Amino acid sequence: MIGNGVTIYQNVTVGVGRSVCGRSGYPTIGDQATIYSNAVVFGAIIIGNRARVGAGEVLNRSIDDEATVKAGIIAHR
Repeated sequence: MIGNGVTIYQNVTVGVGRSVCGRSGYPTIGDQATIYSNAVVFGAIIIGNRARVGAGEVLNRSIDDEATVKAGIIAHR
């Protein structure tokens, strides 16, 4: 599921992983999130509202609202 006002730049892969606790294996992307170029997000994860995923990032775990992930490090606002 992709929320409202989401920005996804070129060459982003949004992929399926295994199901977890009855949730589908697809990511849920919150409202107004931004995913920058060449990022890969996969699995039954949640990307919070207004979260940012940096360019080239490989993300397979959930991140909170307004979090930024860059170079594998989750930096909270």
